[in-house]
Amino acid sequence: MFTRDSEIQGGADVKRQGGRWRTPAVAALAVLIATAAIVGLADRAGYDVSALIRDAAAEFDVPISAGSVSFIGVVMLLLTSGAAAVTAMATRTNRAVLAAVGLLSLMLALDDQFMLHERIIKRYFGIEEEVVMAVYALWATGLLIAVWRGRLKPWVSGLLVPAGVMALSVTADQVGTSYVIEDLLKVTGFGAWAAFWVSVSRATLQGHA
Repeated sequence: MFTRDSEIQGGADVKRQGGRWRTPAVAALAVLIATAAIVGLADRAGYDVSALIRDAAAEFDVPISAGSVSFIGVVMLLLTSGAAAVTAMATRTNRAVLAAVGLLSLMLALDDQFMLHERIIKRYFGIEEEVVMAVYALWATGLLIAVWRGRLKPWVSGLLVPAGVMALSVTADQVGTSYVIEDLLKVTGFGAWAAFWVSVSRATLQGHA
């Protein structure tokens, strides 16, 4: 009996060991294939491949601090997306809300990094910037309602902080104030957004939310 139990335990250990290297190996292969495909398509389209691969400061001879404030905002959004996504996969508690937060944060990060609503979406799909911003606003409003009506209701006051700051940033953009004010408000809002949802994710994993 002891031998049989030991064999079963040994088999389980082998499976766990395999999973530990298999996941990063598959991820590495997927990233390699995806980036190689992007570079290949860019090269066929006549784009300068080095502009995609090399660091912007080295490629375009700009100060190393160029875009650093915007970069901080993107990092905050990716941090939020990762924390929410991992928590949603790890537990059923608050799963729908956290999955929606993770996806929205990822979309905002991609939008901010690649200027999707300013250039790409309008140029290739004919959708105006205001429409895209309205979709984001409705998405965020839906999250606020979900938090208010669900088990995260005690946290709703914390969500109002990033929501309010980002609303001020959008307002500053629409009324045409200084881009400095708009971008500082935006990054501040992203920071508050990250702090709030990372806290919620942690509390969810600990069983406190």
